Amino acid sequence: MNVEDRLTIRIAGTGERVPIGSFLKVLHNALSILQDVHAAASGQTEGALDWQIADVRMGSPVYVTISAGNARRAEAPRQVIGAFLEGLRGLEERGDRIPAHFSERSLVWAKELVSVLNDDVAQISFIANGRPPVAPSQHLAANVDRLLPREHEELGTLVGRVETLSIHDKPAFAIWDVLTGARIECPIPPERMQAVHQLFGKRVAVSGRVRYARDGKPTKITVEQIRPLRDHDELIPVRELPRINITDGVDPSEYVRGIRDAH
Repeated sequence: MNVEDRLTIRIAGTGERVPIGSFLKVLHNALSILQDVHAAASGQTEGALDWQIADVRMGSPVYVTISAGNARRAEAPRQVIGAFLEGLRGLEERGDRIPAHFSERSLVWAKELVSVLNDDVAQISFIANGRPPVAPSQHLAANVDRLLPREHEELGTLVGRVETLSIHDKPAFAIWDVLTGARIECPIPPERMQAVHQLFGKRVAVSGRVRYARDGKPTKITVEQIRPLRDHDELIPVRELPRINITDGVDPSEYVRGIRDAH
């Protein structure tokens, strides 16, 4: 196997040993990014490359060398490793755009990867033959925060079924959003709890200021209005709706022809 198809991960601890939890966290997040990069670059499914440990040197620092097999193209591992290194380098040094073949998930994994630097890890380096090593720091995490979508609020209406009521600490109820399946927390004043209790188990439309997480899913709404809705089994089937007569009994084709001729 060509040495350019290998990636070495160097983890230096603050002491004589590297904590196993930190070691596994770095390895897991690095592999997740590599698989994501390969999926984006090749159009293949995640896991198409079979990454294996080629060499290990214990102590502090720990050196783990990994290589990829099961590649449809011989140059694929080399290209994935190159995109991985350049992506981390760009996030560390610039952070002005999402690197090529990186997804938002890759950004989250990159941030998780450097989070061990808050613990008992002094430095993480990624080394590949013929390329400058990359040693990401907490600066990368700050750059990722600027690139990822932010939590935000906006006025809106959410539809769901009232399935939870709580009077503990602050009165609130919860609905499950029909579009995302997300559980939405709905705090309300105590005097409105009795009215909400009457809606328990029913479909409602809740309007107000909606809080959205970074992934775009709603998490909370400051309730301004609650409207009960019909359940799906209460809706009138389309086939049973009364017909609307707009032609006054005239054949539709004749009706349209008459409108056209009038102009």
